[in-house]
Amino acid sequence: MRVFTNGQVYAILLVISFVLASQKPEWGIHLKLMSSGLLTDGLIVLIFLIQGLRLKTASLREVWSKPASGIAFQLSILLVPICWVILGSMLDLIKEEVENSFLYIAILPTTISTCIVYTHAAGGDSDYSLGHATISNLLAPIVITFLGSQIIDIGMVTSFGFVITKILWCVLLPSLLGWLISRSSASVRLLAIHDFFTMLPLFSISFIVFLTFCEGFHTLGTEVVWKSLKFTFLPCLGFVIALHVSGWFLSGMWSRERNIRISQFFCLSQKSLAMGMPLAIMLFAGSSASLIKFLMPLFWVHFVQLLTGAMLLGYLSRWVHKEAITQ
Repeated sequence: MRVFTNGQVYAILLVISFVLASQKPEWGIHLKLMSSGLLTDGLIVLIFLIQGLRLKTASLREVWSKPASGIAFQLSILLVPICWVILGSMLDLIKEEVENSFLYIAILPTTISTCIVYTHAAGGDSDYSLGHATISNLLAPIVITFLGSQIIDIGMVTSFGFVITKILWCVLLPSLLGWLISRSSASVRLLAIHDFFTMLPLFSISFIVFLTFCEGFHTLGTEVVWKSLKFTFLPCLGFVIALHVSGWFLSGMWSRERNIRISQFFCLSQKSLAMGMPLAIMLFAGSSASLIKFLMPLFWVHFVQLLTGAMLLGYLSRWVHKEAITQ
């Protein structure tokens, strides 16, 4: 359960980042001015460098041992949330002004850290989760860049060439470098699984959240940000519940083994703030006010899914343990 504590700490860090940004937005503005915007890029590079250090190719090979089911599962991570957003829009549960934000969330990959943490804590197959979550995140930069320009109808999408270049330098190359470093040294591989390297990306993401919301509170004002949060909370809650319900239903269709079903469930029900926040900053050029409004639902979805997953852990752990006893 020491691993699960990281999920709790992550939720606390996000709350602290948001509250601090609301009280002292000038701190984040000052830091960004001092660093000329390089601070955010540096944190993004650090996140993906550590992700590369922790990459396990054995898990990837295991997942792709059955290519057809692997492809179907990856498509489900992408297409099922899109269907929920389209249905929500048709029923007017997701308003037109936030539909693009939800489409962006829908095409995000599953989150690596909490997906594996929750799978492990619930007694699922964490290697299975790691394999699919890693593949989902490796595909994400290209998928998001392509689909973002095709289905997200907003006027601030940057040029495709700029985005690809930015993703290459800030995401793909750090990930590859981290993987090569870990492959070259057994001691580095052991160091990469230490709790410090689990928490460092979480602190980095929380700091990016802090910097982003500082801009939001500074540009829009506290009242407007809070109104935006209140406006998007219920649709975000409904979206998270829908992902969990469909994730449980689909995992039950695909697997009878409870530990694998748990892994599939968390892969299908979690969306990555770690990938979503940095890529949004790279994808969308425009006013910081527009970016903040665009990212508001992502912040809520991530926070609600953290709490929802945590609340389900006790039940799921007992459910998996019951199967082990009967066998």
